[in-house]
Amino acid sequence: MRENNKNKHCTNKDKERKYIGVMANLLSITIGWLCGYLKGGKMRVKVLYSVLALVVILVIGCSETTSPESNKPSDLQITLVEENIIKLTWQDNSTDEDKFFIDRKKGEYEWFENYNQVAANITTFNDFIITNTDTVYSYRIRSFDGSNYSEYSMPAGWFSDITTPTNLQLEQIAQDSIRLTWCDNSIGELNFRIDRKIEGEEWTEGYKIIEENKEEYIDFNSDLYAPCYYRVSSASGNSSSNYDESYINAFNPPSNLIVSLLDDVTFLLEWDDNSNYEVGYKIERKKENEEYVLLDSVGQNINTYIDNSIEEFTKYYYRVYGFNQEFQTNYSNIANATWYSGIIYVPDYFDDIQNAIDIAQSGDTIIVRTGFYSENIELHNKNIILASEFLTTGNENIISQTIISGGNNDSVIRIFSDINSSTLICGFTIQSGYDDYGGGIYCSGNPILSNLIISDNSAESKGGGIYISGNPHLINLTINSNSATYGGGIYFDGDGFLFENSIVSNNISFNGGGLTISTNVNPNSPNEINNVVIQNNSSTYFSAVSCNDDTIFRNVIIRNHSGDDALSMSSSNSIFLNSIIDNSVLAAKNGANVSFINCIINGENLTITGMGGASAFEISYCDIIGGQSSIYIHHTGELNWLEGNINLDPLFVGNDDYHLQTGSPCIDAGNPASQYNDPDGSRNDMGAYGGPNGEW
Repeated sequence: MRENNKNKHCTNKDKERKYIGVMANLLSITIGWLCGYLKGGKMRVKVLYSVLALVVILVIGCSETTSPESNKPSDLQITLVEENIIKLTWQDNSTDEDKFFIDRKKGEYEWFENYNQVAANITTFNDFIITNTDTVYSYRIRSFDGSNYSEYSMPAGWFSDITTPTNLQLEQIAQDSIRLTWCDNSIGELNFRIDRKIEGEEWTEGYKIIEENKEEYIDFNSDLYAPCYYRVSSASGNSSSNYDESYINAFNPPSNLIVSLLDDVTFLLEWDDNSNYEVGYKIERKKENEEYVLLDSVGQNINTYIDNSIEEFTKYYYRVYGFNQEFQTNYSNIANATWYSGIIYVPDYFDDIQNAIDIAQSGDTIIVRTGFYSENIELHNKNIILASEFLTTGNENIISQTIISGGNNDSVIRIFSDINSSTLICGFTIQSGYDDYGGGIYCSGNPILSNLIISDNSAESKGGGIYISGNPHLINLTINSNSATYGGGIYFDGDGFLFENSIVSNNISFNGGGLTISTNVNPNSPNEINNVVIQNNSSTYFSAVSCNDDTIFRNVIIRNHSGDDALSMSSSNSIFLNSIIDNSVLAAKNGANVSFINCIINGENLTITGMGGASAFEISYCDIIGGQSSIYIHHTGELNWLEGNINLDPLFVGNDDYHLQTGSPCIDAGNPASQYNDPDGSRNDMGAYGGPNGEW
């Protein structure tokens, strides 16, 4: 049955003003006419009064005005209570209403004004409708204060699953145009809502609003070269049906264009074919400081090209685009390459370090200019020199100015097991790497890693700064502010590494804040740590070093670590020569044997325990501040206190400077055997700056 209009009121302000104006003009004309008419006597005066009264009643009767915009109800929502019962809720924004009037629109019928009402301050209404239908029921609310109506709320509608648009089809009809068509399954929607998303972006909700009963829209867009997603719903104010969604792979350009050296005089171009519409691809090329020219074209679905018309020491730039009978894609990325002989310079010849590595042959040198390189690089199956300009200039500032960043996506540098000691990586800052093992550097080979700053990397498991399973030579490294579960700075998992002239500081882990040295499968190749400062690292367990393998510590300074076992020496035989342990507790456990020769240590920083197997300290020619009695011996731990030990203030130059002052009792007090002599040939000085490695 058709719902009819009834109880209409003059609620539109413009209509009210127009009506009142007409009535005022009518009144003026009437009065003017009647003034002449009054000359006819008393009877005519009575008629005048009657007409005036009628005009006043008409004006007053249609002079109802609306309340301000802010008083209208808002946030009208519709929810299902149960089958065939829906609930309307809204926000009451007026303070003096007498009631709320509810209008309803069923399907394509006109609005049924004042379909129902609720009392003041009531903000809910239940309606009985057929809920599982293709008919849309729309509602709107207004308040009434006895004389004035508010503006209407935003409409809302009930949409069953049946009303969802279906069969959304997308067709590219021009390079910049996509036609959308769909099936309208609802009766009485107020409009259709189209959302759009370009690949890699967020949805643009309400991208286009289309009038009711439409089943087609053409989207004009100057950039239809990425995958486009669309979804369509029927809508009524605040409410809409479910979406129908579809996707089109527009005429996409080729991507990931790379250029590699195929042989001594030939470049190989390769790219990704992303289009379904091309007839072929065209290749353009230019030299440095020149314009692009068409080099050649290839057929459909071909994604390689060989350029054998190149000149030595010339940098070439390439770009590729797809074409068909009507359109062409945007250009691919630009790739470049240089046919070289000798040293490869980045970015002079190649924009990316990895591209230079891929083209290089064993024995080549790659020099990377200062700059920021966002890459995750790999060294595999070739031994090369990869260095910044620090290698050629010796300027240490270049190290911090030549940055390789991993983007927290993988190890910054991954070195495979077939890399030997003829490979050198030198003069970079390695940062923002993340992986399970080796956030900054993952090394299973035996290269030389020199003059590197390794910072702000992390590993889910082992080796925030570096993870090592090979036998590299690490020299002149600064390893700081890295994190991992094990080995915040470095995790050593190899057979006999050499680590020297470096600083390990401010790294964080669960176990082994500065270093973790795991069990070595080859007892005949002990690890060596020489002239290294390990300081200010933190960890839940073993904040400085967790050592589980035979290791020689020469001229090492370990300072400022918290916890009972900052240095954990477990199940190993290790030696400390000319080292300083300050404000960091060293504990031997699980059968570990630790020898100290020519060292300076606060005795309260030494703990021996027999737990897990008898452990022992052997101490000779050391300054043990606090003496033999200050060393804590637990369970069956053993202390072998040998000759040459003293208990005196070493007279360091300063709190952070462990050089000895003139007159220090530790000068010429170390082991007198010539093998321990200082660099000048004199008897060994105790501490980190004595012995053969004392000059650093």
